[in-house]
Formats: sequence, structure tokens, C-alpha cells
Amino acid sequence: MRKMYVVRLTDQERVGLQSVIKKLKGTGQKVRRAQILLKADTDGPNWTDERIAEAFSRRGMEVLVIRPCFVAFPEMADFMAGRPGPAGRAEPMPYLRAYVGPQDCARGFAAAATVDYAGFEIFFLAADDVFATEATVPRLQALYGATIPVRDPALYERFPRASPVSHAAARARLGWSPTTSWPPAP
Repeated sequence: MRKMYVVRLTDQERVGLQSVIKKLKGTGQKVRRAQILLKADTDGPNWTDERIAEAFSRRGMEVLVIRPCFVAFPEMADFMAGRPGPAGRAEPMPYLRAYVGPQDCARGFAAAATVDYAGFEIFFLAADDVFATEATVPRLQALYGATIPVRDPALYERFPRASPVSHAAARARLGWSPTTSWPPAP
């Protein structure tokens, strides 16, 4: 996943942040932010957002990560079918063709806001199918030019257009399941 904010610290900034941590200068929040910035530094450890979140969850913070796939609004049906998308939109087509409907996405976030959790958890929100007419596994193998590992071959035998993104954790812990399917009803 592409990072929205890239942290690239100068040597002087790095020394200043290390000083804040070592001498515990400022509030606990300031020290935590200094630690996070140092871990995210692209010229340093370059930790992913999830790795940083997981590390801080071990220190008593509760971190819940929700990863919706491509959020597909009804007006994007043409774009998702491979035709030109809505005027003024120039986003690339997602390779996996995994998606989630906006109502399903909202329900997933609402479910996550009410669940009891502690520590660190990740939930993917995805429809059961993909917005492609071809079977998922052969399409991805052609895309990547290699055989891909399939965790549940029986799923793709029963449902060839099944999503490659599993929402099993969201179903089990949040009681969430998608209601959207492709193609959308006219």
C-alpha cells in the first residue's frame, strides 16, 4: 500500500528526536510522536504504518486497522467494467479487482467502532467477488506471469470469481459480511 505521508528526516532532526526520547523532554505524547517519526524515517528503519501500530499496541495502546478494498460507488460501474470512468477521475484500475460497496464499508467501520478489542488487529473489508468477468486465479497468474499460491483451492473451484482478499477476520470478530456483488443491479 502506498504511503500517504513519507517521513524523511535530516540528521539534525534525527538527533533532536533522539534527544527528546533520551531525556524525556516534553509530554508523553511528544515522546511517543518522536519514537514514531524515527521508526517511520525512510532513511532509518522505514517501518510500515502497521508495524509501528503493532509495536505501540504492545505498550498498552489499542490499535485496530481497517483495510477496505477499492470502494466502488454505483456511478463507477462503467469504470469497473473497463469503460471510461466518471468525468475528471483518472485513477488506475486496481489489479486485484477486489472491491467493497460504500454501504458495506460504512457498516464495517461502524462494527469496528463497537467491538471490544485490545492490542492490535487488522480487518480487511472486501466483497465476496471481484469486478472482473474472468476467473480470479487464472487472471492473477496471467497478470503476474507466475503460479500463485492459493490458500483455499475449493473456494475458487466453487466460486471462480471469488475475491483474493479475505474478510474472514471481519466476519469472525466484527460480525461483518458484505452485501454487494458485481455486477451491480441495474
